[in-house]
Amino acid sequence: MNKNFILIVSLGLLLSVSAWAHKGATGIIKERMDNFKASQIALKQIFAASKRNDFEAIVPLANQIKNWAKIMPTMFPSGTDGPPSEAAPAIWTDLEGFKLAAKDNFEAAAFLEVTALSGDAKETTKAIKKLAGTCKSCHQSYRTN
Repeated sequence: MNKNFILIVSLGLLLSVSAWAHKGATGIIKERMDNFKASQIALKQIFAASKRNDFEAIVPLANQIKNWAKIMPTMFPSGTDGPPSEAAPAIWTDLEGFKLAAKDNFEAAAFLEVTALSGDAKETTKAIKKLAGTCKSCHQSYRTN
């Protein structure tokens, strides 16, 4: 699939999601909510691309998630908890644990990039499951709903 097409579709999805998502959120809270939503969309696109064995499409999506994971812990400064944020208080009381969860997400996304580039369907599927597992694990510990 054409990389420009994927980029345009991804950007369009991100912009449309940003337009209606997270009413009432502003500033850094809105920015992080938008980034989490974009990562969720990217993961869904990764699953769809893997069903088509479109490994080329997976690489930029994994990179997008990796880049978000890298800066994620910096997006939760003091005073940005509470509604409309969906972040659990544990982020601020267990910041080191949250940083480790973000690191796990970063590493899983980086590994997915490598496996997708290799074209190995079996290893790429394992890497996708591992990445999804890091998302689920973090949500269980650090998200209120």
